[in-house]
Amino acid sequence: MNKTTLSKLDSLRSRMTKAYESEEWQYLAKLDKECQRTVTEIIADDPKAMFEELREMLGFYSKLVESCKQQRDSYADEVRQFRQARDRKNAYAANISIIN
Repeated sequence: MNKTTLSKLDSLRSRMTKAYESEEWQYLAKLDKECQRTVTEIIADDPKAMFEELREMLGFYSKLVESCKQQRDSYADEVRQFRQARDRKNAYAANISIIN
C-alpha cells in the first residue's frame, strides 16, 4: 500500500467534509474532481492493493452525495416557499391597487 496515496485519500476526505460543513459548494465540486482523478489513478495502478481504502472512500462518498442531495432539496424547498410568499404578496398588492 502506498502511504502517499493513503494520506491523499485521507486528506481528500477531510477537505471534502470541511467544504460540505462550510457549504463551500464550488470548492467541494473541485475536490470531487480531484477525488475522481485520485480513485481512477488507484484503480489504474493496483486496485487490489487498496481495496479496503477504496471501499471506505466509496462509503464516505455515497454518504456525502446523499447529504448534498438533502441539502439541495432543502434549498429548493426554501426557494419554493420564498416564491410562493412573493407571489401571494404580489397578488395582494394587485388586488389592493384594483380596489383603490
